[in-house]
Amino acid sequence: MSNNPPKKAKKKGKTIAKNLPAGFFDDERKDAEVRNVPLVNKTEQDWKQFQKDIAVEEKESAALIEEDAEESTIHRIMDEMKEQKVLESRVDILKKKRQEAKKNKMNMAEDNCNQKPTNEVIKEDDGSESDDSDWDDGGWRNKAA
Repeated sequence: MSNNPPKKAKKKGKTIAKNLPAGFFDDERKDAEVRNVPLVNKTEQDWKQFQKDIAVEEKESAALIEEDAEESTIHRIMDEMKEQKVLESRVDILKKKRQEAKKNKMNMAEDNCNQKPTNEVIKEDDGSESDDSDWDDGGWRNKAA
């Protein structure tokens, strides 16, 4: 009969241990052993949670970077299109000016052909004086001697 009381005590001890709350014992190993649960390493559990959180944050960050890159590409393309329109309008203006210059040149050529030639020769003043009477080329040398 001595075997029966210890079995009852073991059964009773197991039921009491199952009813104990987690963290009842100060020692985590003893607590896990009494409650028949695997020992959970808090540091490893925190590290795994940290890695999961970082992976989620990296995905969100990559999505934001991709969105910003797309947005910046769109803005760059729009700016290039605006600049292209400005340049095309400048080209159109220059083409019109070139056509007007050609028309003016042709009109002037026609006007010159239609005018009667004159025998008068018009002397053009180029701004240089051909009258050298005022110029003294060596007077300063004679003063020194």
